[in-house]
Amino acid sequence: MSERTKIPSSTSNFEEIVESLEDMIYELDNHGCFKYANASLVKYSGYSKEELQQIPYFKIVKPEQRDELVNFYKNQRDKKQADTYFEFILVAKNGDEIWVGQNVHMSFQDEIVTSIRAVARNINHLKASTEIILNNESQLNELIAHIDLFNQMTLSLHLSEQEQIHQAIEILSTYFELPVGIICKIENDHFHIIDFYTSDSGVKLNAEIGLKNTYCALPYEEKKIISIENTSHSTYEKRESIANFNVKTFIGVPIWVNGKCYGSFNLLSPTPKASSFSKREIEFIWLVCNWLSNVIEKRDYELLLKRQSQLLKDTQNMANIGHWEVDLLQQSIFWSDITKRIHEVEPDFVPTMEAAFQFYDESSKPVISELINHAVTNGEGWECKLGIISAKGNHKWVRTIGSVEWQNEKVSKLIGVFQDFTHEKKQEEELIRAKEEAENASQAKADFLSVMSHEIRTPLNAVIGLAHILLEEKPQDHQLENLNTLKFSAENLLSLINDILDFNKLEAGRVDIEAIDFNLLDTIKGIKQSLVLRAKKQPIDIQTRIDIKVPEYVKGDSTRLSQILNNLTGNALKFTSEGHIIISAHVTEETQDTISIQFSVKDSGIGIANDKHEQIFNKFSQAEIETTRKFGGTGLGLAITKKLINIMGGEIRVESILGEGANFFFTLTFEKSNKKAVEETKSNISDISNESLKGVSILLVEDNIVNQMVATKFLDMWEIQVDTAENGLEALSKVSEGTYDLILMDLQMPEMDGYTASREIRAMGGDFNKIPIIALTASALSDIRSNVLEAGMNDFVSKPFNPKDLFEKISQNLNKELSKTNSASPKPKPKPQFINLAKLEALADKNIPLMIKLLQTFTQEMMKFKDRYIEAMKQKDIDALKSAHHKISPTLKMLEIRLLETQIAKGEDLLSTEDYDQRAMTNNVMNVKQLTNTIIDLCHKKLNTL
Repeated sequence: MSERTKIPSSTSNFEEIVESLEDMIYELDNHGCFKYANASLVKYSGYSKEELQQIPYFKIVKPEQRDELVNFYKNQRDKKQADTYFEFILVAKNGDEIWVGQNVHMSFQDEIVTSIRAVARNINHLKASTEIILNNESQLNELIAHIDLFNQMTLSLHLSEQEQIHQAIEILSTYFELPVGIICKIENDHFHIIDFYTSDSGVKLNAEIGLKNTYCALPYEEKKIISIENTSHSTYEKRESIANFNVKTFIGVPIWVNGKCYGSFNLLSPTPKASSFSKREIEFIWLVCNWLSNVIEKRDYELLLKRQSQLLKDTQNMANIGHWEVDLLQQSIFWSDITKRIHEVEPDFVPTMEAAFQFYDESSKPVISELINHAVTNGEGWECKLGIISAKGNHKWVRTIGSVEWQNEKVSKLIGVFQDFTHEKKQEEELIRAKEEAENASQAKADFLSVMSHEIRTPLNAVIGLAHILLEEKPQDHQLENLNTLKFSAENLLSLINDILDFNKLEAGRVDIEAIDFNLLDTIKGIKQSLVLRAKKQPIDIQTRIDIKVPEYVKGDSTRLSQILNNLTGNALKFTSEGHIIISAHVTEETQDTISIQFSVKDSGIGIANDKHEQIFNKFSQAEIETTRKFGGTGLGLAITKKLINIMGGEIRVESILGEGANFFFTLTFEKSNKKAVEETKSNISDISNESLKGVSILLVEDNIVNQMVATKFLDMWEIQVDTAENGLEALSKVSEGTYDLILMDLQMPEMDGYTASREIRAMGGDFNKIPIIALTASALSDIRSNVLEAGMNDFVSKPFNPKDLFEKISQNLNKELSKTNSASPKPKPKPQFINLAKLEALADKNIPLMIKLLQTFTQEMMKFKDRYIEAMKQKDIDALKSAHHKISPTLKMLEIRLLETQIAKGEDLLSTEDYDQRAMTNNVMNVKQLTNTIIDLCHKKLNTL
């Protein structure tokens, strides 16, 4: 395809208006080929723009008229006549014929035609009307004369549009012998007279009349021609506007502009017409009104174009958009005022090609050079963002758009726009910075949650662990109640933390849903089994009802389904004092690849008021204020459940009547699994052998002394040989020197964390790659599993851990079976001592008052030491820390308080370096604080016995 004949698409507002006009607008080159055609010509001709550029112009002219048309325009060319009008029949691609009235403008340069532009209009209606009117020539001489007069008037180039409209009213008024002619426009429920022909001095231009007060409203209201030869004999006789203005003859036509009723054209007389309006008369006035519609539409377009042109100019000023033009033939360049303003040059500055190029900054010069060369060579435009240095030395960012113009099959001009978007660029950079800050804030939030999770779970691990240990040591009845309360409260706090962290992960969209094979029936039964003991205490009967069509295996996320069912069943237990809970599942829909299953959890509990059915799924919300006080909970369980179900593609609903229980139900769709029901080969907790973990060697890597003590206590109870390390570096040293069956690795530690230590162990190669490493983590972040596995660890246990879970993890990773008789609850061993009070008793020599005085003095000194130590670490004051240590050191040595001594020494080491490890310092302070509090508590208990 020749680039010369490519018909450019419109981008400017002006071109958009031209494209939307009903008139056919096109431009020919001096060879008679199309250079441009608007959408209207494409519509009437049936040829696409691409097809038009392949055929000569005369191809769309009826063959019988081609010679006449060619001679007509040759004559125009020879006479150097700029403007002409010609009517011919356009033959569409499908053979349809359309009468076209065409105004042609020829441009000449040195007596050569440089361009031919045409505006053509479909005049089928005019031709058809003319033919109808001229059927009976003898009766239509006068009509023909007026039509001819009307045609001459419409074709006159000397009359303005307003003058043409006025003459059209006069022609119709004279033809119909009706002395008053008025054109009205409707605006804001009023008619405005835009032109008239009458001798009546009472009619005023631009007069405003209410719709109900004028006869002009008749054709507008009824949206059709109203013709009344004698109003006295019509239904309009009593109409107020007819009577008030003494109208006897009336004909009115609605004027349509752009598909809407614009107003009306009206002719009237105070005397009745002798005969009714003929069909030809009505068609004549209809023809003129159609022309009026086109004229008004054109005028409105021109006004719109003028306003848009001004608006575009104003917009360019506001948006800092200038335009430019490069004449490649003349080697000249034009800049608009705004383009000059962007470059910060004087208004009289005359740009040159070289000067324009030099304004671009160094990084943009090769870019614009390549764009211009490509445009000239290939005829393709560009749009890009470049940097310039203005005449005043200011760096600016500009958006430049360029396109090409052709002449004689060569690119002759480059034209385009130039916009200064320096301010927007700065805003964009600020937005990028803001986005980065938001992402950093989000990461900070995640880090905060990780730290808070660790910091809260770490002491909870000690509390829950010690509670388990003390419960295994056969406490007295009054102690048993206190320990159970302690254990329940700690686990309730852990549940609260887990709920908050889970909800945060859901809110942040950080929950991934798996699609793996799992045993659905075992999952449901497992939920029942995990809660059945708790249910029997209330007493509540937990039942499962599973449809026989529910498959044993499906593909989905068993963990999330378990969490959902566990939340719902746990809720049911909480709000049901006695009765039953039914967990059910039945198939609702099945396809070749998927199966939809409705799950429900129904209870006989307290129920939910009807107006609270939606509220209970909101975060931190429960059905009643009293519920929290009476039953506890965070108000997050159902919110988490709903979000999980939504993520999995389902929706949860509830049916409940207050006092009659509740039924929560939801439907999830799973992929079908190819896995068949097979006998499980893995060891089951209920089918475990008597073999224990006796003699297993484990390295426990844990920096928190209390957590180290609790874990060691459990491992000792299971007759495991335990060695300890307080950080990753110490762990590496011990692993390289000793032989261990398994490593329990804390993740967040000073000097070297668990991730790094695990990678280093794996990097040792050989048997070190085979040692099972189980992570001990207080973090609840969703990516903890992937991080642990990526670091080379085999598994992880969340802190605070259940002793049974720890035992199972160790057994599984050592490929040992669990022991029925000696699992997570073996006989306890004596507790390690924090302080040797026997030394103090020997010093008192059975003198109880002296013993009391010594204990009181020691506890006071310990409290002072704790405060001094914390403040010294906070201020990073090693001298103050050493002074506090020096003052209490003799007492610590005498009473064999070795654990505290070790932590104090570690604190001194941390403050001895210039690069402070804030994380390690925080852990150290927490350890010292816990140890001193424990020692003080032991002293108080001793005082209570004296």
